[in-house]
Amino acid sequence: MILAAQTLQRRGRTMPDVRCVFENCVEPVAKTIDLDREKDTLQCPVCSEHAHDIDWGVIPHDELVRNAEIRGLSRPLPEPGTDMSRARS
Repeated sequence: MILAAQTLQRRGRTMPDVRCVFENCVEPVAKTIDLDREKDTLQCPVCSEHAHDIDWGVIPHDELVRNAEIRGLSRPLPEPGTDMSRARS
């Protein structure tokens, strides 16, 4: 699945409200990490540096979950072209 922010970047536009899930990180999203939750799959947007650290096990899975919960992520990111004014809360 292609992340909305990546699609916009390819078209020369940005999605400034989508940033890395880690606190104080202002880098743009490079990848999403899927976390399986009770009934959902949570998509955590991460920058390239944090993605590398997660892939190599430098950042533990629990820390990623904790940061996702702090940011209030509860559902997958919207697909490109999604009308967010009609999105359910």
